[in-house]
Amino acid sequence: MPTRGPSPRPARPKPLRAGALRSATLRSTARRLALESPGWLMSLTGPDRDLVVRRELAVDDPEQLLGLVADDAWRGVALVLPGHTDDLAGATDAVTLSYVVDRGGRSALAIRCGEAVDTVESMVGASGFIDDAARRVLGLPCAPEPATSAVLILSVWLEHLLDASSDPDASGGIVTWTDVVGQHPAWRAGGGPFAVPGTDGTHRPDELAELTVALGRHLDWERLRGLASDGSISIPGLAASEAAWMDWPFFARWTLGVHRPVTELLDDLSLFIDGGVLRDVRYTVDAVGWLGFADSHAS
Repeated sequence: MPTRGPSPRPARPKPLRAGALRSATLRSTARRLALESPGWLMSLTGPDRDLVVRRELAVDDPEQLLGLVADDAWRGVALVLPGHTDDLAGATDAVTLSYVVDRGGRSALAIRCGEAVDTVESMVGASGFIDDAARRVLGLPCAPEPATSAVLILSVWLEHLLDASSDPDASGGIVTWTDVVGQHPAWRAGGGPFAVPGTDGTHRPDELAELTVALGRHLDWERLRGLASDGSISIPGLAASEAAWMDWPFFARWTLGVHRPVTELLDDLSLFIDGGVLRDVRYTVDAVGWLGFADSHAS
């Protein structure tokens, strides 16, 4: 038999953050804008019941948003862009993407294919370049990037190895483990190993992995972003002012995106070096992954 207890009180709705749109407004706006001609950044102002949507900038490429800062009166932004989908038969369908982000950080995505429109709402926002750019236009933080800068260091190292081993003028340039270590960013940038704590030793593969992870801690994404912002380092395709406009997760994803993935580089490197040297390079890359995982989960 159920017992009698105090009557439950109805839960109070959570207050909206300053400038945030109501969920219904967010969804309906994304859906309505998906029916418009693509190629625009739009501002959202005014109250929910009389929301004003205004075209602010013609956008052919989302990279045009780099460095843009929204007016304080904007409650959110909407990007309406062309896109395409591929089906299992290999056919391509043109679609229109409508992505809306408000000042509270919530987002909604609507996709129009033909006459059909599908809408997806995300309370915390999606991930990817469009979401990153839209959030930075509003001055909002982007979703965290799980990869540490040690991944960048590995990519740069493997690119150096591939260049040295594949260049006909440097034939035989990568023969020994000493040759491999000499291409590591810690040596190339400083003419010798960086003074990173805990990196003394003979720089065997396991020690080189520890050096890479330690260097990643020393040059984390925020520090690298600061160096790019003041012009101390250059990032392909990114102006110093654009690096300053980004936050570290967006900067990390951009920087990783302009370098080839580690797995691809390893596959190509196997065409030019082999035997024990290649085995030790692969071991170092794997060890960095495990050390980085343990580092991120350390209490």
